[in-house]
Amino acid sequence: MAVPFLGQRFTLKNLISIILAYSGVIVIATQGQFLALDFKNPLGVILGLGSSVFFAGYWILNTRKPRDAVVSLLLCFGLSLPILSVLMLWQNAFTLVPWQALAGGIYIGTFEMGFAFLLWMQAMRMTDNTAQLSNLVYLSPPLSLILLATIADEPIMASTVIGLVLIIGGVLFQQIHLKPRGLKHRE
Repeated sequence: MAVPFLGQRFTLKNLISIILAYSGVIVIATQGQFLALDFKNPLGVILGLGSSVFFAGYWILNTRKPRDAVVSLLLCFGLSLPILSVLMLWQNAFTLVPWQALAGGIYIGTFEMGFAFLLWMQAMRMTDNTAQLSNLVYLSPPLSLILLATIADEPIMASTVIGLVLIIGGVLFQQIHLKPRGLKHRE
């Protein structure tokens, strides 16, 4: 998305890294049935891909704007609260939540959505190559799986490991600097 919106160059290296990383995502989403494209939860896959498009669009459009990141995030979250409240009233979905859920929401809002978004926006503004920076997002799933395996004692499937190797391979390929080979000049 950075190519049409920010005018950045799309290279063969970008294409290869994207193919590697998204192949890993597909291997994980299909639980190893890569060629059959048999998604175990198609709605979840569609919602995940859709949210990634919205996420990328939001950050790209806000990357080159001179607005203050804190004000921008405050406006986005502040404007979404009344909209979600009206939606919940309309659907009669207001219920009392346990304090643990409220504490979890505060934690996610503060750290995962607040501080993390501020740091990400600052990184997007400081970089010259959003493709390289954006690939670092793919490191989140392996870190999450390591935490799930160690803290929640969840089993990790072989297809997940293969997918993560592809994702990390795509990220690493994007980050390496290839020097073009030139012809030696003869005198």
